[in-house]
Amino acid sequence: MNNFFIIHGITGPNTWMEWLENSLLSLGDVFVPEFPCGKKAIRKDWESKMSEVKDKINAATIFICHSIGCLFAINYLAKHNIKIKAIIFVAGPADASLIPLPDGKKSILPRVLEDFLPKANTTQKFLKLVGQTFAVYSNEDHIFPIENLQKFAKNLKAKEIRIYDRSKGHFGSRDNVESISEIYEIIKTF
Repeated sequence: MNNFFIIHGITGPNTWMEWLENSLLSLGDVFVPEFPCGKKAIRKDWESKMSEVKDKINAATIFICHSIGCLFAINYLAKHNIKIKAIIFVAGPADASLIPLPDGKKSILPRVLEDFLPKANTTQKFLKLVGQTFAVYSNEDHIFPIENLQKFAKNLKAKEIRIYDRSKGHFGSRDNVESISEIYEIIKTF
């Protein structure tokens, strides 16, 4: 039986993650580790938290990750040489190129991205450990340019699911996305 890991991004769990967790409960065990957020998002702290449930990850595991959580999953699985069935990336960035914030505001994302972005050899190792990869992203992401999201999908050899819905944005907490049916449709194919 499949089991599922939902990995949040820098702002923590979003509304759609709760919907997804509830939707997946009838299909297997669901794990939603809560990692330090915002300025406290440090990869080694996330690794420590993930180690608490590491023994639940196996060849029947499907990861669903958002934003920085995508980068974390790549690093963690490669570092620990863990094979999984599939991974669904939601708004995963390929690099640190960002859409500029209005009014010259400063973002903590560059520092977090520097800590979380995997090296090329890590990505190659990861690709040998995962059965299938999918990349879900919005045409109207307000954090990362569309080219960044497309590059991520290409680098990870992911089947792309591009959502043409302005209201989805980055699928983050400020976008108030209640569900992402495309993710559930992918999971039903396993």
